[in-house]
Amino acid sequence: WIPKRTSFISCIYEQIFQIIASFFISFPFIIYYFLWTQDSNYVLLSWIFFLWCTLAIHPFIFNTALNILLKILKKEPVEKKQFLWVFSIIKYIFWYSLSMIVKGLSFVFLVFSITSIWIWDIPFLIFAWVFAGVVGIVSVFAPNGLWVREWVLAFLLQFILPVEISIIISILSRLWSTLCDGLIWLYVGGEKLRNK
Repeated sequence: WIPKRTSFISCIYEQIFQIIASFFISFPFIIYYFLWTQDSNYVLLSWIFFLWCTLAIHPFIFNTALNILLKILKKEPVEKKQFLWVFSIIKYIFWYSLSMIVKGLSFVFLVFSITSIWIWDIPFLIFAWVFAGVVGIVSVFAPNGLWVREWVLAFLLQFILPVEISIIISILSRLWSTLCDGLIWLYVGGEKLRNK
C-alpha cells in the first residue's frame, strides 16, 4: 500500500499540475476572447497570470509554494530531498496537458453525439472543457466544482452553440464524467477485492 502522506502529497501535486496545465492550454483562447471583446484590462490580467504560471514552474517557487500550502493545511512540509526539479515539473505538466487534450477530445465526441458542429470549432470545445474544469478545481466553495464547471461550460459553449443546447450539453457532461468516475471506482474496488 502507498503511505498516506505520499498519497496526500501526490493529490496536492495533481491539483497544482492540473491548474497550471489547464491554463497553458486555455491561454491562447482567453487572449483571443478578450481581444475580440476589446477588453484590454483582462488581456493584461491574463498575461500576468500566464507569467505567474510560467514562473511557478521554477523549482524554488513551486516547492516553496507547496510547503506554504502544506503549512496552511497543518501538514508536515516536504523535505528538500523530495522536491521536484525543473525537468520533472515540465515533464508532469506536459503529460497533464496531453491528458487534458485527450479528455477534451472525448468531450468533443459527446458534443458530436448531440448536435453538429464545424470541424474548426473542435479546438474551442477542448478549451471550453479544460477551462471549465480548472475553474471547478479552484472553486473551493463548491464540492468537486459542482455546478460551477457546468455554468462556465454552458457560458463558453454559447459562443458556438444555441443557449438551450449549451445548457443541455453542460448538464450531460456532468452525468457523463460522473459515470466515468463511477466505472473507474468500480474497477479499482474490484481489483482490491480480487487481490485480497
